[in-house]
Amino acid sequence: MTDATTMALQDACARLSGADLSERIGSATAFRQSMSMGLFMGEEFNMLLEYNPHMMTLVAVFHDITVGQLRVRARARDLKAEDITRALFAHRAEIEENNGALAPSFEERALGIARAGGRIAAAFTAGVGMPTEWKGGRAGLLMLGERLDVLLKGD
Repeated sequence: MTDATTMALQDACARLSGADLSERIGSATAFRQSMSMGLFMGEEFNMLLEYNPHMMTLVAVFHDITVGQLRVRARARDLKAEDITRALFAHRAEIEENNGALAPSFEERALGIARAGGRIAAAFTAGVGMPTEWKGGRAGLLMLGERLDVLLKGD
């Protein structure tokens, strides 16, 4: 059980809960903090109840208790990280199937486009250098042309 997989399952549950991007970030932060402490309790637990009720319901179902009983366990400092992780992995197929039916949100699409733009800019800079390296006027254009020729020919 990897941290990345656990975080992805948590985020998928938050999406299924209808959380927007900022709520998903809050949920992820609370989840990460709880996982690092090894316990789900206090404000982090309450934030997860608010922003990620789908996950908390799955955890309750896995342990054959109610969400209210989860709250009691959290107050008693008896809701351990492994209890949450085991529940998420037990419901993994269901989470992934249901999450796959959701279309990406506007924020996710915009973030994907921004990341792609960053990768394009990095690739361009790696190939032709920074504009500050180019000499002005005709010499700069010739230098840029030469670098682009090298890229296109694959030399």
